[in-house]
Amino acid sequence: MHTCFHPPSGTWPVMLTPFTPDDTIDWPAFDELVDWYVSAGASGLFSVCLSSELYHLSAEEKEALAKRALARVSGRVPVIAAGPMGPDLNDMAEQTRRMADTGVAAVILLTNQFYCEAPDEPDGSDSDWRDAVSRFLELVPDNIPLGIYECPRPFPCNLSAGTLGWLAGTGRFVMTKDTCCDSGVIAEKLRSTANTPLSFYNADGVTLLDSLRRGGAGYSGIAGNYFLSLFSWLCRHHAEQPALAEELSAFIQAENRLVHVQYPQSAKHYLGLAGLRLTPHTRVSSFDFSASQLEDLRSLRGRIIDWECRLGLCPSTTAAR
Repeated sequence: MHTCFHPPSGTWPVMLTPFTPDDTIDWPAFDELVDWYVSAGASGLFSVCLSSELYHLSAEEKEALAKRALARVSGRVPVIAAGPMGPDLNDMAEQTRRMADTGVAAVILLTNQFYCEAPDEPDGSDSDWRDAVSRFLELVPDNIPLGIYECPRPFPCNLSAGTLGWLAGTGRFVMTKDTCCDSGVIAEKLRSTANTPLSFYNADGVTLLDSLRRGGAGYSGIAGNYFLSLFSWLCRHHAEQPALAEELSAFIQAENRLVHVQYPQSAKHYLGLAGLRLTPHTRVSSFDFSASQLEDLRSLRGRIIDWECRLGLCPSTTAAR
């Protein structure tokens, strides 16, 4: 039986899946990765997401990843996981129940799974999308906490402020991961969900500080696989140290382009530089990094260490330049 879940504010890193060279999940590396996220200040872990290579995992692997994350984290922080894949709503409801049975704190729905194909108006405002979600909710026990995730693949489906407010008003959703990357739209969404159970997590490091100041709960995006300790500090201390928060935000914005180069393989390379024993192997890409690209990652690691030490986080996050 699930109880009411109130996700803590802060950082919810999107978890990578380490693989061995023969394409199986590297469980020792996964355990080490969980520990790294927690030591870097994560408030919770988002397992089984796009960064986990969601579309390249079997149903059994998804459930195994959620269970392993829960076992390794051992109550230190909550774990959530994306679950249902469409288009059949009855099957999606069963997938949701199965993922909930792993013990995760909430099951996260992907906005694009309520369409059979990319919508003509992908802002989530059309009535067909709401109708599909309404029918889905009737099939899922109301004691399972749910979240909503604007997953950009296989196609983006970013919700309008009105539709996000409607979701919040159902009382079934405890969190949203927003990927619109637009401060104006984010402000509208935060207004539409004010005084509801829905906590707002921004996936975009560039607009994060603005969203925190407007009442956002925190961060959940791919750059957390590089800057997690810095994001964790920013979420916790932006109000009490506004000038330093502005400077840190400017640093993150300036470096943001690097995190998108051949992600998630680049993130695995980076975490190897941070001392983790995971290979750069992925199921979604095979890319040979140039010497200059690898040097960019090494240089980025050094600049992040400098910031960690400036914020009093060094040497608590163990790493080598």
